[in-house]
Amino acid sequence: MGTGYVMRRIVAEVNPAKILADPPPSLLADLGRELAHIHAIPRATVPAAIPLMDTVAALADLKARFLSYGGDRPVIALAIKWCEEHVPPPVDPVLVHGDYRMGNVMVGPDGLAAVLDWELAHLGDGHEDLAFGCMAVWRFGRIGRPAFGLGSLEDYIAAYEGAGGARVDPDRFRFWLVYRTLWWALGCLQM
Repeated sequence: MGTGYVMRRIVAEVNPAKILADPPPSLLADLGRELAHIHAIPRATVPAAIPLMDTVAALADLKARFLSYGGDRPVIALAIKWCEEHVPPPVDPVLVHGDYRMGNVMVGPDGLAAVLDWELAHLGDGHEDLAFGCMAVWRFGRIGRPAFGLGSLEDYIAAYEGAGGARVDPDRFRFWLVYRTLWWALGCLQM
């Protein structure tokens, strides 16, 4: 089977199209609450193999990848420049899922059932996770519902903060929304 382990069997839906066609009413709040719980996991209990993300170094790596692909996409160059000019100051790192979005959650009739695909987990800024599921690509056509294609950012953030998540900084959130969209664009360019 490789690395990993099976905790228990869960029967639930993972297909974003099916989930978003008729989402459980609690789903957006469930996603905010679960993310707050993930970010609250004590650092001392996180395995030593989980890397610490240095935002400045990660951005420099994205830029180097872009240049190695030819550096010929003006919108990507602009996003890199914007990110370089808006890197937020470091924060105390938390466990970051790294891929917290529709398609990596299991949903049942009563709401969120499980969070899947932890291979991008690292220590870093929790705002990265908050923003990732709000990227346009992960809304699956529901552009007017910026939080996972389900609802408003205000409701999502209220659920996160209400469950004990750190206060969300709008500027830091915006940085991560741009950064992760840039990251996704480079992944697509690489493919």
